Amino acid sequence: MAKNIHDDFAEILESIGLSGPEVQVFTLLLESTEPMRATPLSRKLRINRTTLYGLLKSLTEKGLVSSTDERGVLCFQSIQPELLVDYIERAKERLSKNAERMRTLLPAIMSSRKSNPKYYPQIQFFDGVEGIKQVYEDTLRNNRSKTMHGFTDYTAVLDCMGLDWAGYYIKKRSEMNVQSYTIAPDSVKARDAKRRDRREHRITKIFPPGYTFDIEIAAYDDRTILVSFDAEHPLAVLIIDQKIADTMRSLFRYVDDTLPA
Repeated sequence: MAKNIHDDFAEILESIGLSGPEVQVFTLLLESTEPMRATPLSRKLRINRTTLYGLLKSLTEKGLVSSTDERGVLCFQSIQPELLVDYIERAKERLSKNAERMRTLLPAIMSSRKSNPKYYPQIQFFDGVEGIKQVYEDTLRNNRSKTMHGFTDYTAVLDCMGLDWAGYYIKKRSEMNVQSYTIAPDSVKARDAKRRDRREHRITKIFPPGYTFDIEIAAYDDRTILVSFDAEHPLAVLIIDQKIADTMRSLFRYVDDTLPA
C-alpha cells in the first residue's frame, strides 16, 4: 500500500474509533492474502505477543478480524476489503445515533456540573491535533457572547491542522455567527485571510514585520485557550476563569488600538 494511501486509510479507520496500534494490525492482515499466525504478526509489527493478542481480541469484537484453527494453531485474517465501506457506513450510523442520544443527555449533565462547581476543572490540557480540535469546538459551543478576541499565526494553524479542518471550522463558526477579532504576525496566509474577513465573520489586524509567534491565544466568555502548533507535540490548554479571560481581552484591545485597520 503506497504511503499516501496508507496514511488516508489509517486516518479513516482512526475516525471510526480504531487506535493507532489497531490500525497497524488490521492493515497488515488486510494486505495479506492468507491468514497469519501471531508469531509472524508480532515480528513484523514489533509488538509483543501479549499486547498483540489484546489488539486482535479488540479487532475481533469490532467485527474486523476473524480467526481459524489450523492444525492446533490460531491464525487471523481481516474481513474482505470490499466489506470495509459497508462497515464504515454502519459505524457512521452508530456514531450519528450516539450523537443524538448525547444531545438529549446534555441538559442533565450540564445541570449536574453546575450543581457541583468543584467538579468542573479550571484548567484542562488537550494533547495532539484531535485534542486541539476539541478545544476549538468549545470556542463555538460555550461562547454565549458569540465573540472571540485573540492572537494567532495563520501559517502555524494551517500547517498543523490542515486546510480541510480549517475550512470546516471557519464555515461552522460563520454559521453559528461567532465573530472573531484576530491579531496575527505578518505572512502571506495572514494577508490572504484578511482579504476573506467579511465573509468569514472575522476582523484581522496584522503586526508589522519583525513580530512573530506560532501559537494561538484567544479569550471568549470566561474562557481562555492557549494552543501550541508544535509539529512534534501539538497541544492546547483551556483555562476557565473570568478574570483571566477579561485580562486577555483588555490586553488584546490595547494592542488592537495601536495597530492600523
